Amino acid sequence: MSKADTAMTEKPLKILYLSHIARMMGGGEFQILETAVGVIEKGHKAHVVCHAENTKFQGFLKSAKVPYSLMTPMGIPMLPAQLRLAIWLWRALPRLCAQFGPDLICTNTLLTTLVAAITRARLNGKLIYAAMVSKRPKRFDPFYRFIAKKLDGVMYNSSYTRSSYKSVFGGVGHDLVNYSIVAAPDSKDLDPKKIIDLRTKQLNGAKYMIGFVGRITPKKAVDYFLAAAKKLADQGLDAKFVIVGDNDPRFPQYCQAVRQQAENDMPGKVSFLGHVDEIYPFMAGLDALLITSSGEGFGRAGVEAAYLGVPAVGTTPGGIVEVLEHHPMSAIVPCGQPDQMAKATWHLIKKFSVDTTNKPDSAATIAQAFGGKILVERELKFYRSIVEKRE
Repeated sequence: MSKADTAMTEKPLKILYLSHIARMMGGGEFQILETAVGVIEKGHKAHVVCHAENTKFQGFLKSAKVPYSLMTPMGIPMLPAQLRLAIWLWRALPRLCAQFGPDLICTNTLLTTLVAAITRARLNGKLIYAAMVSKRPKRFDPFYRFIAKKLDGVMYNSSYTRSSYKSVFGGVGHDLVNYSIVAAPDSKDLDPKKIIDLRTKQLNGAKYMIGFVGRITPKKAVDYFLAAAKKLADQGLDAKFVIVGDNDPRFPQYCQAVRQQAENDMPGKVSFLGHVDEIYPFMAGLDALLITSSGEGFGRAGVEAAYLGVPAVGTTPGGIVEVLEHHPMSAIVPCGQPDQMAKATWHLIKKFSVDTTNKPDSAATIAQAFGGKILVERELKFYRSIVEKRE
């Protein structure tokens, strides 16, 4: 029997995805959405459970026609919101499993995985944890070790993340490195007029536009971006520096401090744009993207930059290194070294600015590593190996 015939006779899988217990939209949310879409396109079934207050993610789910259920807080109002959502999940998960009948339950946060592990005896379907936080909080190790006894498989968004979790999940057996599908468009598929208009509006007469995309939080090291930007401005680079992303409400003092830093060091040269709906046309107009995080499990923005043909400078340590090694217009520097970040940025934009012709086809190279067509097949193969695993 040929591989095609075998694929036709295989029973479609049913996967239940447990999303973040969080109101804000992050890379993990996108990852679940894009995986669910890819699974459905391959003829399998998916159902996503997400936070009731994350209306933005619900909009994505609706537009992608992915079935979903909403987590709503339950229990005593004085309890922390995450605990109240965990109570809802503890009560609802057996019912969802009975209705949907999943072959697999895939979850990507400690709390949702812990709830699934506790209710494991009442659930049908194998349990997979998709680990994505690069630095494992060691104070939670007792919970991770409990979860490990209940897991049928673990997926890691990078080998860097895998090395962080190895001491607690090393005995699980079935694992997969690099599950991060990123469905960003090629810059050639975007409206060039929109790219030019967005770029012109932000440049305001400057020659180059250097960007940061991500939530404003200490881990993303926006202060490091601003320090590198100041080095470039002091060296005479005629550039506008733009920061795209919401303030993280957990760190109000940090968010205020970076705005003050920008005002003190480079008045008029830095724009804080908050959330931008049409992020891809905006990113496509950048001359360079700086990823300044102090340690990412993956580094989605680097993949998006490569799809859009935008040069990117990233930091080590973390999964960003594993992303940018597939981007032919990129550089890696140590985190917290603004001189090196500025030097690498200067080199890249002089060689590969927006106006440069005959750039390397970074979209093709990045698709080979993180494109949906390749990774969905790889992930489904992993799913099936778990489902078919004998006890």
